[in-house]
Amino acid sequence: MTARERIFFALLLGTVVGLDPLSIDIALPAAQEMASDLGTDLASIQLSLSLFVFGMAAGQLIYGPLSDRFGRRPVLLFALCLYVCASAALAISPGIEMLVAARLVQGLAAAATQVVSRAIVRDRLDREAASRVLSHVFLVLGIMPIVTPVIGAWLTESVGWRSVFAVMLAYSAAALLIHARWLPETNETPDRDALAPAKLFAAFSEVAGNRLFWAYVGCGAAAFFALFAFLAGSPAAFIVHLGETPQAFGWFFALVMVGNLIGYPVGSRLVIRLGIDRLLACGTLGGLASGLVLAGLAFGGVADPWALVVPVFVYMFSFALILPPATAGALSPFPRVAGAASSLLGVTQLGCGALAGAIVGGLDDGTQMPLAIGMAGASIAGLAALICVRAFVSRGRR
Repeated sequence: MTARERIFFALLLGTVVGLDPLSIDIALPAAQEMASDLGTDLASIQLSLSLFVFGMAAGQLIYGPLSDRFGRRPVLLFALCLYVCASAALAISPGIEMLVAARLVQGLAAAATQVVSRAIVRDRLDREAASRVLSHVFLVLGIMPIVTPVIGAWLTESVGWRSVFAVMLAYSAAALLIHARWLPETNETPDRDALAPAKLFAAFSEVAGNRLFWAYVGCGAAAFFALFAFLAGSPAAFIVHLGETPQAFGWFFALVMVGNLIGYPVGSRLVIRLGIDRLLACGTLGGLASGLVLAGLAFGGVADPWALVVPVFVYMFSFALILPPATAGALSPFPRVAGAASSLLGVTQLGCGALAGAIVGGLDDGTQMPLAIGMAGASIAGLAALICVRAFVSRGRR
């Protein structure tokens, strides 16, 4: 693949990968207003976020085999159509029941953006090259969380919370049109038996039996747990505990996510020099240090927004060094069943994200403590996964 083709795929896939942070981050500043307008509590709004993530996790198991059977392009276009419909339903939801149901459907649709994007990259590139392109694709994950909370806060205060879902609708419709026009098919030899029960079982068994796969997945899953612990706990920590306005929360959140924006291009350059395993080690150790500092400040009773912003900023920088090499390392052994491997990777990562949202939301006490404990615990788990990666690589074992 030429440099021009790599840039083309990074831009194209980055457009749909951007749906995931858009779906979550733009609505965070509107959580309290949504609860008041729909006559419910903040916990119910947090439940809608957890169900969105649960939908994304469950969808991971569907789209991989479907894309192995029918190709990457038709599966992604179908999912984008479903996302457009769910976003329209969210914008007109009369009550919490429809909001929660539509968020679940939206999550099921959004799952395809991650699964199919990873499979497309694996179709065309080897380990180091895949990690580099994924760094550019995931750069959108760094840009979106900077822009969208600020936009969401402004829309909430100026127009109302429904406008944030109108933005999701407009963005997804544009992405659908772009990919219908420009997305090529990269699965040149679709497996007609990919959906046969025996073939599905064999594909998932092949992936699930690889211990190195699970070690790499563990690194990424721990990072996802920490990320969603912050997403679930940050509105309560900033707005309820620290008394910040939704607009101030949007700016603080954006500042934290600048760490992602810086981290992805840095990782893209470093992976050529260090390789994916040493880059993964750098990111994991950085995440561990920032998670422990965050927890220490929380236990010390430091009630200041910067006690959250600074360590989480460092964690988000480290997250950008963890995710691309962990993904490339997990998928590289499976050229024949890239869709199934991508599905299993995705459902594990996002399952951890949904679990983090449920735990932090359930332990919400109006402070930053649940958030800090969740991120610190996840960073320790990430270190354990890294140790497994290094052990399996050094032994050359699967």
